Amino acid sequence: MATVDEIINVEGMHCHGCEGLIKDILEEEEGVEFALASHKNGTVEVKYDPALIRIERIKALINQQEGYEVVEKEYKEAEK
Repeated sequence: MATVDEIINVEGMHCHGCEGLIKDILEEEEGVEFALASHKNGTVEVKYDPALIRIERIKALINQQEGYEVVEKEYKEAEK
């Protein structure tokens, strides 16, 4: 099956060490091909095979790490 690219918003990352921790945790999981965390952007880009791992599992792995939380950002349409 084809891989999927997803960007996940994460609060609690403050440094390169935080980025490395999230990257390592995710890339240890079967089905995750690539993970790139950015504390500056508050995001984690992840490339995964949905036949092997679900996005809910990926988000749960992040949430299980103390101090990090996956957040859903709401976007409001600009007023005219």
